[in-house]
Amino acid sequence: MRLKIITPDLTLFNDNIESINIAEKIGGFSILKGHAPLIAVVKDFVSTIQRDDGSFSYMAAGSGTLKVLNNDVSLMIDYGTVGNSKEEAQTKLTNLRKEIVQSSDSLGDDTIANLEIELMKRMQELGG
Repeated sequence: MRLKIITPDLTLFNDNIESINIAEKIGGFSILKGHAPLIAVVKDFVSTIQRDDGSFSYMAAGSGTLKVLNNDVSLMIDYGTVGNSKEEAQTKLTNLRKEIVQSSDSLGDDTIANLEIELMKRMQELGG
């Protein structure tokens, strides 16, 4: 199964996986090979990703859309980080949020609009 995680400005993850577990504050779910088609909105979550070789990666993110179709999993998120542990991913996300807040004052409306357009383009590329 293939997992691709994208933000408006970069691809965070693009590799073959065994499974992904998405944990939100209100619950969670897992995606395994052969999963039925699915579209879901996720918010403030941590994902445990098991790669084909048995190793694990962890991702923490703000919000996004998950699409599962024919063993292709696409996760389009507003922002997020990948780490070697849940704690590392969550710490990196906290730091990323601080950076976003600090830089948002200097971003003009044009910059925000351009980021939204770029996200739409990436979603279309993934068939979203």
